[in-house]
Amino acid sequence: MPTKTKSPLKYRIRGIFYYVTVALGAIVIAPIYGFFFCKAFKDAKKLNRIAGHFFKPIFHCFGIHLTVKGSENIPKNGGFVILANHQSFLDINVIFAGIYASAFLAKSDLWRIPLFGRALDLNGSIPIYKAGSRKNGEVGFRMKQNMNKGFTYTIFPEGRRSVTGELLPFKDGAFHLAKDYHFTILPITIINAGKVLPKTETALIPGNVEIIVHKPITPKDYETISKEELKENVRKTILSALEAGKAKEA
Repeated sequence: MPTKTKSPLKYRIRGIFYYVTVALGAIVIAPIYGFFFCKAFKDAKKLNRIAGHFFKPIFHCFGIHLTVKGSENIPKNGGFVILANHQSFLDINVIFAGIYASAFLAKSDLWRIPLFGRALDLNGSIPIYKAGSRKNGEVGFRMKQNMNKGFTYTIFPEGRRSVTGELLPFKDGAFHLAKDYHFTILPITIINAGKVLPKTETALIPGNVEIIVHKPITPKDYETISKEELKENVRKTILSALEAGKAKEA
């Protein structure tokens, strides 16, 4: 079990300010930018791209040092799905800043937030409803349509954040979608985000976060293997860099 020792007060205060800053960006700046700029120029992808520029100076102010290795593996024109390990709220932010401005599959409850729900629509995100809802059957089709327009998605196949930093078992959903809708997968490994912005408390501890970008996996690469084999291959790829990162720290 993880220890419950609290971080020093200065880090907890820093964490609160970080969450407030991101919330203001998501709930105030993003909807305004989306309505008055993206809609006017009829390019919703601009809403995603601005997020990357938004986070870079914020990281600098809060002492978060982001490095990306393997950036040459990032497909240039969008239209792919990022699969990543998940330790922290920070994971989403570093993907925006370091990899690609991404849309998400998110809980449908978020669409109830005034203006923010509309911003999610504009950036290509797709709501996920409670298990059993027929609306979830449209997810893959809508993703494929948006990827054909250049949108990129991020999925965390663990399904939740890991408290300990250990890689959790992968759920099947992303791999069902891949086999059915034939999209390119970009595996990435995020290292140290859980230590900088832990799941277990509201604290931000300045430090380094590293992203390892693995080689993309095209539909042709996985057309002859099963969903289970694909899932295991992606998990091993992400895990290999996670374990290498821990070995460097030891």
